[in-house]
Amino acid sequence: MHPFYHQAQSLVGQPIYVHAHGRVHHGVLHSINSQGIYLRPLNSARTVSMHDEQTTEIVPLPLSQQEEIQAEPIFWALFFIPWFAILALGPWWWW
Repeated sequence: MHPFYHQAQSLVGQPIYVHAHGRVHHGVLHSINSQGIYLRPLNSARTVSMHDEQTTEIVPLPLSQQEEIQAEPIFWALFFIPWFAILALGPWWWW
């Protein structure tokens, strides 16, 4: 059993930081067993109170002039048809 098993057992259900293999994992400790821990990912989005004094206004971007799209049709399917035929008929050639 790991030396920190009993300390980690008291942190079940709480948000924690785990340092393992040179990385830091943020999450909520779900459960602990002899193999390791189960960590649920913690959403890193910031929550803000509705009564926050510093409100931000969401302003939509002005519509820009629509540019003409310059696209050329490319028939990639014609390139792959011989390969699909080889894959489909390959097993019969093998026998």
